[in-house]
Amino acid sequence: MIAAFSGEEFGAFGSRYYVNHPVVPLEKTVAMVNMDMVGRLGDKLIIFGADTGDKFRDLLADSAIPLVLNKDPGGQSDHTSFQMKSIPAVHFFTGSHADYHKPGDTADKINVEGMGKVATLVETLVRRTADGERMAFQKGAVPAPQAVPAKGATPYFGSAPDYGFEGKGVRLAGVNPGSPAETAGLKEGDVIVEFNGKAVEDVKSYSDKLYSCKPGDQVTFAYEREGKRSTAKATLGARKKNNDE
Repeated sequence: MIAAFSGEEFGAFGSRYYVNHPVVPLEKTVAMVNMDMVGRLGDKLIIFGADTGDKFRDLLADSAIPLVLNKDPGGQSDHTSFQMKSIPAVHFFTGSHADYHKPGDTADKINVEGMGKVATLVETLVRRTADGERMAFQKGAVPAPQAVPAKGATPYFGSAPDYGFEGKGVRLAGVNPGSPAETAGLKEGDVIVEFNGKAVEDVKSYSDKLYSCKPGDQVTFAYEREGKRSTAKATLGARKKNNDE
């Protein structure tokens, strides 16, 4: 099946409705492949949720595109609705960028050739999944959902994490103009390693710490730039939707 889900930004409304009212019984649904932001392929493709199925890694092992098989099953996109129903699901993602959710995200910036490569890889994965032995869901790969503030009370920092970064901390793929992050001096490529006195291990660790705050809070953080560690402070803003960090 090919499906386009609505309401993803507001809480995966479309995909959550589907898994509760499926066209095909869920017990016959072998896996789900989610393409959410695949238009700007660079030197690698990020795959979230590769460990939710016991065969995903093997089926992707000979990919012509360099892959980052992220240990995180993924954020709040539509594949998570399927994971929560014990269905193996992966999220194909070409990475965050400075134009995310902005008018500057124009068609001329799409990597059309790259999209073709992603589509070919998706087709290969789907065919192999369908033709092979049924994949088993690996429950331990999906942690409990993180708590996020209610709409209208989401703290806004204005950074875009680089989900392909495999080191310790959170490397920034971009910083929104005029955001608290930019005002505090952060730039693309900086790696946040500490937030409010606590170490930042990865994107989930960072998000948990950010969402424990509220708009208007002053936060302190440490970051690394070209091997040098620095500290700074910022006053969190507010946003109405949980669109980014």
